[in-house]
Amino acid sequence: MQDPINSANENYLQHLISLPSACSIRVEKDILLASRECLFAAGKELDLQALYRLRGKTLIQPLSLNLSIAEAFDAASLTASVESYLQADPVLLELFEQSDIKPLVRQGCGMVCDYSSLRQCLWLMQKCYPNEFERGLFCAVFTAALYRRKGYEDKNIINAFFAALVHDIAYLFIKPLSQRSNEELKPQEWQQLCLHPELAYELLSFLPLLPSTISRAVLEHHEEVDGSGYPSGKLAKQLAPLGRMIHLLDSVHAIYTTHFRPRARTLHDLVPIVQMNQMSRPGMPAADLISFLRLGSVTSSCSVPEELMPLFITQVKERHSYIRDFVQQAETFIEQNQMSIANAKLFALSRMLDHICVSMNQSGLINDAYMRWLDQVMVHKLDHAYREVEDAFLMMQEVLYHIQGFILRMQSIVEEQNPPVTNLTPIWAPDRSLSLIEGSASVVGAHESTKKALENFERKSVPPLPGELKNLWVSKVRKIGP
Repeated sequence: MQDPINSANENYLQHLISLPSACSIRVEKDILLASRECLFAAGKELDLQALYRLRGKTLIQPLSLNLSIAEAFDAASLTASVESYLQADPVLLELFEQSDIKPLVRQGCGMVCDYSSLRQCLWLMQKCYPNEFERGLFCAVFTAALYRRKGYEDKNIINAFFAALVHDIAYLFIKPLSQRSNEELKPQEWQQLCLHPELAYELLSFLPLLPSTISRAVLEHHEEVDGSGYPSGKLAKQLAPLGRMIHLLDSVHAIYTTHFRPRARTLHDLVPIVQMNQMSRPGMPAADLISFLRLGSVTSSCSVPEELMPLFITQVKERHSYIRDFVQQAETFIEQNQMSIANAKLFALSRMLDHICVSMNQSGLINDAYMRWLDQVMVHKLDHAYREVEDAFLMMQEVLYHIQGFILRMQSIVEEQNPPVTNLTPIWAPDRSLSLIEGSASVVGAHESTKKALENFERKSVPPLPGELKNLWVSKVRKIGP
C-alpha cells in the first residue's frame, strides 16, 4: 500500500506539472528522499524536466513544504482576492458590509501567508479548483462574521477565518475528482474525497506554532452531529464548534451557488432550507446563521414562468412520491438489519435516514397534506402560492442530495470485501472481545441484505424533468462532494 505522504506528493506534483512554463518554482528547503539523499538542494529552480524527476520518488515530507512559487499569494494579493470575490456578488457584499470584519480579514490573510506552503496551496486552489477556492473564501468570511456577532475576541475570529479559508486545500493532494455536470461520484471517488480532511490535518501538523483549534476544525469539517459524517464518525459532543460551523457553511455555499444565485435569489431567501438542517436548534450554528442571513435583502418573485407552473407542480409531486417511497424502503431495510447496526457504517446509514426524515418534517412542506394543497394551487391558479411551491422544490433538492449520500454509502459498503465487525469488551472479562454481530454468517447476511436493498433503491431513480423545464435552473441537483 502506498505511503499517504508519497501518494499526496504524487497528486500535488500533477498540479505543478500542469502549470504554465512561465511560473517560477523554486526549492525553498532541500528535497530529501526517504534515504536522506538530497534530490534537489535549496535554491534550485525547477523546470518541467526537474518536476518529472520527482515522480515516483519517496520523500520524507509533503512536497509543498519544500517549494515556493514566485506567483503565489502574498498577504496583499490574497486580501484583494477576498475583496474581489465579495465585490462581484451584491448579496455577499451586503452582509459583509454589516459585519465590521474588514480589518480582521486583512489580518487573517496575513497570518495565512506567513506560511509559504499555505499561500502556494491557496494560489494553486484558485488555479486548479476555482469553485472550491471560492467556497473557502465564502466560509472564511461568513465564519468570521458569525464569530464577530457572537462577541469572540479578535484572535479567535482570525483563527476561525484561517481554518475556514484552508479547510479544503487537501483537494490538491487527492486524485482529481469527476467534475461532470449532475453526475454523482463513484464509490471509489467518494472514498478518495473522504481522505481530504485527514490529509489537510497532516499537512497543517507540519506547520510551527499553528493553533490546534485550526487543525482540529479542518479535521472535523465533514463530521455530522449524529455520527454519520467522516473521517471518524464523531457525535456532537465530540466535535468542536468551529468544524461544525465550516461544515454548515460548506452546504450553504453549495445550495446558494447552485440554486439561488443563478436566479437572482438572495441568502435571506435560503433561510427555509437552513431551517431544515439538524444544526438549526437554538444554540447551534444554523440558528446563529439564520439570524445573520435575515439582515440581508429578501426577494418575492418566483423564478418559474407562470405557463410552466402546472408542469412544475407535477414535478414537485413526483419528487415527493419518490422521496416518500425511498424513506419507506430505507426504514424497512434499517428495521430488518437491527442486529447489524453495530457495524459503524450501517449505524451511520440509520443516522443519515434520521436526518432525511428530520429535514422533511422541519421543512413543513414535504408532506402528503401539502401535496393535496398543490392540487388546489394548480386547479385555481393560485399565483400567490407559486413562490412557496418553488421553495418546496428547493427543499426537495436538498433532501435528494442526502438521499444520494445514503445510496453512495450503501454502494461503498457493498463493495467492501471484508465488512468490518464492531467488537464489545465486556466489563467482567476485559481481555475478551465479543462480536456484536455474532458469527460470520451474520456478517455475510447483513452484507447480502445491504446489496439487495441497494438494488431495490437503484431500480427507481429521481423523476426526469420534461424538456420544457430542462433549461431552467431547477434541473440541477447538487452533486455529492465538491
